[in-house]
Amino acid sequence: MAQNQIDLEFRRIETIRNGILEYVPEKNIKAVEFRANLAGLLVVATVASYENCVKLILTNFAEITHKTPGRYVDMQYKKLNILGFLDHPTFVLTN
Repeated sequence: MAQNQIDLEFRRIETIRNGILEYVPEKNIKAVEFRANLAGLLVVATVASYENCVKLILTNFAEITHKTPGRYVDMQYKKLNILGFLDHPTFVLTN
């Protein structure tokens, strides 16, 4: 995985953090609950970015060895993402 890909992943997190600091400052007592919700969003986004970095590193490493293992790792991650999302207890279909 190239350093610029890692930088891109974490630049997104930094943008969210800066937005929270700018638009919902810590001194705004009325927005404590909203700020807490945004902090939760920031944590989830950070974990997702780490997960994406690990996925890209594993896929790239597998592709260095041979194209077939790279495709295999990529397909396994796609299965994990689809199954994990659909089986999650908070997943609700809405119209």
